[in-house]
Amino acid sequence: MPALLLGKGFGKTNVSKFAEDNSKFIEDLIKSEKKASDSKIGLHSKKEANLYKFVDTTVNNKASKSIESSLKDQGKLDAVVDYVFSGHRYKLRIDRENVIIGFGLQGVKSP
Repeated sequence: MPALLLGKGFGKTNVSKFAEDNSKFIEDLIKSEKKASDSKIGLHSKKEANLYKFVDTTVNNKASKSIESSLKDQGKLDAVVDYVFSGHRYKLRIDRENVIIGFGLQGVKSP
């Protein structure tokens, strides 16, 4: 798995000065990273990374009121948990709408 990630340019190897601290697969990892750097993909490309800007409604109250109606009309939404405040309070990121919302789960007892 690490060799696949390095081969796609998603990371870099870190070789220790001490041979006993290195992985026994370090040669494979270095080859995978070299292949990605030669192909100029992932971290090794000169292209700028895509930056996604999200409207954080947990901070901006005016934005939450304007976005609330559009989210209600859509029904089911896919979201990613961005932060867990407690067992029943979450910060959810809705990628399709570029918005971050606060979410409270009801009906669950949590300390």
